[in-house]
Amino acid sequence: MRIVTLLMMGAIALSSAVDASAQTRMKPSQPTPPARALPKQAPAPTPLPQDVAPLKSDLVVVDHMKSGPTKVLLRIENHGAGPAPASTLWIRNEQNLGAHSYQVGMIPAGHGKWVEAEVWPQVKAGDLFLVVADFTKKVVETNENNNRYRFTW
Repeated sequence: MRIVTLLMMGAIALSSAVDASAQTRMKPSQPTPPARALPKQAPAPTPLPQDVAPLKSDLVVVDHMKSGPTKVLLRIENHGAGPAPASTLWIRNEQNLGAHSYQVGMIPAGHGKWVEAEVWPQVKAGDLFLVVADFTKKVVETNENNNRYRFTW
């Protein structure tokens, strides 16, 4: 009986050791806490480059047409990408040096207008005229060298 008792005690001890081992192996895992949620923010606006220049205009006198014995129509156009603010158009008779200036209203990019100018009663055939767009140089243009226009009466 002693042997049986020893065997039983050994079996119980072994069983306890196996149960204890199984409990540590099968210990339920603890759930991982959820990650902290970051506050939702709108994306930061993309800054505009500091070197972006405003669109410039480019005033050019492109044509003329007699509209009477002492008057001429002058065609001024904006060949630039930006609108041209109001400006001054100047015309001079190169033979007798008579000159006039005319105010020209705003001209959108890609558009033009006709301006009627007086050329004085003493004008005669063959007189040479000089016309200058933006005579006072107040309009910032892409090309300041194309503002002059010449024609013969």
